[in-house]
Amino acid sequence: LPPDSLYQKIATEVHARAVLSQQGASPADEFARQLVAAVMKPHPACVLRLGSNSHLLPFLRRLLPLAWIDRIMAKRFGLIHLP
Repeated sequence: LPPDSLYQKIATEVHARAVLSQQGASPADEFARQLVAAVMKPHPACVLRLGSNSHLLPFLRRLLPLAWIDRIMAKRFGLIHLP
């Protein structure tokens, strides 16, 4: 990040989030095959959930209010430290 970036204060958390999203990620070739197969259908779905853990946040959204999810994620990834 540039030294004057708004996110410089949370650079460690940004990096941790980037690394976290790659843990247990679907292999790119497998994801690509699934994506191509899904969009090439005669009537493709408007929303595709592909890859590892792609259903997790929509599932949580059914259980918790969105404001709670936002607050949990903001705390987890340091966003509460931004102006």
